[in-house]
Amino acid sequence: MKIKPRLKEDLKKYLRQKQEEEEKKVTITAPYRLSSEEVKNIINLFPELKGKRVTQVLDSSLLAGLTIRHGSKVKDLSLKNHLMSLENRINELA
Repeated sequence: MKIKPRLKEDLKKYLRQKQEEEEKKVTITAPYRLSSEEVKNIINLFPELKGKRVTQVLDSSLLAGLTIRHGSKVKDLSLKNHLMSLENRINELA
């Protein structure tokens, strides 16, 4: 099946636009609502987040810590993730 060149270009343009929009957003997921000071400190720790639009998501399944989603990248700083990694390493040794 052949895709028309015009449709292909429109799709590329649309995908670039969506990618640019995602790069302007940061989603911080935590087990509780972070204060503005906490969010500011997190942004200062990761300079690539400066000037981005930050949204918060609450996730009660996180025991502690947080995850940061910026575009297609995810920084998982949660205790849940560390415990799962530890469990996997223990299972590999068993």
